[in-house]
Amino acid sequence: MKSWGLLLVAALALSGSYAVDRNNFKTCDQSGFCKRLRGFKPEKSEYSLNLDTVLVHGNVLSAEVDTVDTTAQERKVLWHYAMRLSALVDGTFRVEIDEVDPLYPRYRTQLALDGEPKADGLKLLSNENGKLTLMNSQGHKVVIRATPLKIEFLNKAGDVAVVLNDNAQLVVEPLRVKKERIDDEDGNAVEVVSPLLCLYCFCDWILKCRQVFVFSALTAT
Repeated sequence: MKSWGLLLVAALALSGSYAVDRNNFKTCDQSGFCKRLRGFKPEKSEYSLNLDTVLVHGNVLSAEVDTVDTTAQERKVLWHYAMRLSALVDGTFRVEIDEVDPLYPRYRTQLALDGEPKADGLKLLSNENGKLTLMNSQGHKVVIRATPLKIEFLNKAGDVAVVLNDNAQLVVEPLRVKKERIDDEDGNAVEVVSPLLCLYCFCDWILKCRQVFVFSALTAT
């Protein structure tokens, strides 16, 4: 009798699964976000930091970052980005990546913050062999490898606490212009261009709006 009860439960579960209306859900081909990123191959393009553009002022490091097509015979830059790394007093760092010349300003997080984050000191210790080493006033270090772009956050003991873009999966999708189809006065379908914010990031962890990363630099005990 018990076995019959289990079979009945299994049958009901299977019938419920087959009863799902798939028309209520998009397929990957119907979603621009999924369709573009599903075929993304990390080995085709990589993010590279231009060491000649590095500037440290106050608590901020700024530099240019390019995406390079590694499959081309000659070095081909796909997109230009501006990167900012800020040191904050609570032992955290903020990394912002945005286009050098975006179609229009992206969403800003200031309205969601309880006041402006307080700045900490940031010092450039070395810039050699394609690698930058920085340190805040509390002794937490940041190691930035230029090509491919990789950022390591170290605690006071020198151990790696957090790694950004460890396996080259970072994608900062540039703003695009969306083509929409509408009907003209004669009822014919025509294409019109309208701006569309396309901000999608496929990375090793969830990214916030405007690609703002806040990492806690773990304090050594």
